[in-house]
Amino acid sequence: MEIIREDLFYDNDVQNRNHLENRGFFPFPECHIIPSLQNYDENLDIWKNTRTGMLRIIDHSYHTIMEIHPFQVHQGTVEHIKRIDSRNGYRAIKEIEKAELKMKIDQSKLTEDISYNLAKDTKRIVQSLG
Repeated sequence: MEIIREDLFYDNDVQNRNHLENRGFFPFPECHIIPSLQNYDENLDIWKNTRTGMLRIIDHSYHTIMEIHPFQVHQGTVEHIKRIDSRNGYRAIKEIEKAELKMKIDQSKLTEDISYNLAKDTKRIVQSLG
């Protein structure tokens, strides 16, 4: 037999909210991107740290989605949230694989350029000796 407390989820939400408030974060309703953020997902909100000025985008259970600087508050932030949302099929591993592939291609091109220039310089040296 398993006993589950009915108020367990409520307690977690209260603890999460208290955790944010103890670190100096409070609701920031005058932020200009809140309407577009909530058009995308009504459970998202922005809280501001009164000590440092940092902003956090949080969900309805007071979990931090993203922490941003005040100068990053623009429509691009909302678009970034849309892009990284796992409900839209975002897979971090796909981004990492694309970055690694680009790095390998760039490294290969650099190696080819170095070997071509080395061969050209070697040819010039050999011709000048002969």
